[in-house]
Amino acid sequence: MANILKFDVENLARVRDECDSYTEMVREAKASAQRTLQLLQKDWNTPAGRKFFETVDQDWPEVVDQYAKVLGDLEKALNKAIREYQDVKQKAEQLKMQ
Repeated sequence: MANILKFDVENLARVRDECDSYTEMVREAKASAQRTLQLLQKDWNTPAGRKFFETVDQDWPEVVDQYAKVLGDLEKALNKAIREYQDVKQKAEQLKMQ
């Protein structure tokens, strides 16, 4: 039936799962980078270290959060598409049986 209707629910589910994995990876990478930068800032107490932290962008964690939100929104959209395509597939099967 999927060949006739031209959609692949299983592939959508795979992409959704990958999206979830990428979201988690982004969040873990952010947390790791924050911990590392905090340690570096604590230990790098020289004029060069202070200059580095004066110039480093302090807004990057919020930007990373925005990327994670976009991935989460994409996951929600894929979930909705999967449900709707499953409904279409079920209705097509019912019509086929009639």
